[in-house]
Amino acid sequence: MHISHEAAMRPNKCSLLLVAAYFAGCSNALVCYLCTNSDPAFSSYDPECGFPDYSNTDHVDSGEVWTNCYTSVDAVTGVVWRYEGYGFPGGYCDYYGNGTSCFCTSNLCNTDLCESCLDF
Repeated sequence: MHISHEAAMRPNKCSLLLVAAYFAGCSNALVCYLCTNSDPAFSSYDPECGFPDYSNTDHVDSGEVWTNCYTSVDAVTGVVWRYEGYGFPGGYCDYYGNGTSCFCTSNLCNTDLCESCLDF
C-alpha cells in the first residue's frame, strides 16, 4: 500500500483531538471580556461596551493566565473598560477619582457595570 506524501504529513483526526484535549485540560486561563467604549482608535473599542449585561464574544481574551476579570466605570464620562488582571479577589471593589472598578474570578464574569460596588 502506497501513502502519498500529502497524506502522511496530514494529521489524523485522533491526533488532533488528543492535542486539543491536552490543551483544554492544561489551561487555567481565565477568559475575560476585553473592550472599551472610550476611543474608536483602540482595537478593543466596542460602542456597546458600556451597556449593562455586556456579552459580545467578539471582544474576549484568554491569552494569558489571569486571576481575575474586571470592569471599570467612570461615573463622569461614562467610559467603561472591561479587561483582565492579577491578584484581586472576586467581589473586590476599587474606588478611584470619578470611577469604580469591580473584580470577578470566573470566565466572562465582567458583564456588569459594578452595581454591586455602589452604595445605595
